[in-house]
Amino acid sequence: MMNSVVTLKTKRSEKHVEVRVGEPILFAGLRAGLDLPYECCSGTCGTCQASPVDAEAIEPLWPEAPGGGLLPDGEGRILMCQSAIRNTTELKLFGRLREITDDTTTPDYTSASLSSQCPLNDDVIAFDLALDHPTRFKAGQFVLLQVPGLAGWRAYSMTSCCGDGGSIRLSFVIKKLDGGSFSDWLFTSNRVGERVRVFGPVGRACLQPKSDGNIIAIAGGSGIAGIMSVIDDAITQGHLNQKQGQIFFGVRNRQAMFFEEELAELVVRANRNLAVTVAFSDEIPDSSDIRGMSLIFGNVHEVAKTALQDTPPSLETAVFVAGPAPMVEGAQTMLRECGLSDAQIRYDKFN
Repeated sequence: MMNSVVTLKTKRSEKHVEVRVGEPILFAGLRAGLDLPYECCSGTCGTCQASPVDAEAIEPLWPEAPGGGLLPDGEGRILMCQSAIRNTTELKLFGRLREITDDTTTPDYTSASLSSQCPLNDDVIAFDLALDHPTRFKAGQFVLLQVPGLAGWRAYSMTSCCGDGGSIRLSFVIKKLDGGSFSDWLFTSNRVGERVRVFGPVGRACLQPKSDGNIIAIAGGSGIAGIMSVIDDAITQGHLNQKQGQIFFGVRNRQAMFFEEELAELVVRANRNLAVTVAFSDEIPDSSDIRGMSLIFGNVHEVAKTALQDTPPSLETAVFVAGPAPMVEGAQTMLRECGLSDAQIRYDKFN
């Protein structure tokens, strides 16, 4: 079968994009260098909405995608990340249509081998991918992964930073999800050597060194992944030589905690310009600190709120939020109540 072309239209402009057979329209547009609206790229956030001129030309990839519940009733809109096209057609977009103009790497496909997997506790596994070709990405970005035999793509943030010449290895951490097919695939067997398809890099929750001041990061569970990358990069680039950083990391209890050594190492590397607070939601810690990090009882966004009320952030403060959707939404509400603007709050909602 031959590729088809989709014409993406707004009131003021249009772009013609070649779409491969069975390829999500969003992926094709991003590959073409277009700055399209998205947050998760995986069917949960509802951001990548479009209206097809001919509904029969659209091939749904995941009709039950949670983000579909966010589409307006009766308007025939689709999620571009969960829709392919059967033949040449047109889509109406909402908002601006423009090309990517910054130094962000244009997303594309590559393949990789799963080179290592290591349990961090009963519910969390760290794993690495060895890419067939090196890629460049910004700290805080994520990729989409697809494995043979499992339908669809899963979004995961890199915990690692990108070297000057690009990276051949990507590191991730994943929390066990009951009923999650990729989670079950990884947790139930040794997958080292298995082949994985990769699309990316994508995501906009990145540090902007020229304009950002102090850094605040609020993470729940495996949401710490992209935060580790951002803070590691901020230290490497010298951003935390002059600025201050705070990480608020939420887990259920001491047994569920992971990345203890890695977080403690970041504190040391930042020359004490980085403070880490670990919030236990299900138990009162038996001590107030561990390896230079504070331990406290409470939900992580509420713990962060108390700290921010004591020391209000400046207009230059950049705040990164990652974790389960209820935590992210609660943190966003709290941060706005504390006077932060949406431009200061960076997140990728793909839970």
